[in-house]
Amino acid sequence: MGHLLNMALKGKSTAGIATVYWSHGYTGTCATRSWSVSKNGSVVASGSGDTYTSGSFTVANGDTISMSSTSGASGTACENSTVSILRDATVVATDTQTGLNVTATASWTIATVQATYYIQGGDIV
Repeated sequence: MGHLLNMALKGKSTAGIATVYWSHGYTGTCATRSWSVSKNGSVVASGSGDTYTSGSFTVANGDTISMSSTSGASGTACENSTVSILRDATVVATDTQTGLNVTATASWTIATVQATYYIQGGDIV
């Protein structure tokens, strides 16, 4: 019986998953902003305009997560863009771009699923 239990334990997968929580928001009204969240190069969520939005998805070791946020075309409410990726409470990747029609991009490859990941973007983080 012990032998069968040992075999079952050895065959059990230890891959695991982690959750990535993302959000994107703005401080003003700017209909020409755009953003996207990706996992392994495939878009998980995207949008444009001046709304706050959020969501989540799961990842495994080796997955790459990223967010791009593009500032708007004109007006002070459309300036600047920032993206940050956090593992638990620690920033592991960040990018800030100033001006109009500029894109901030950050990406991170998951090396441990023993954490919670956060992606934040927009003109405020």
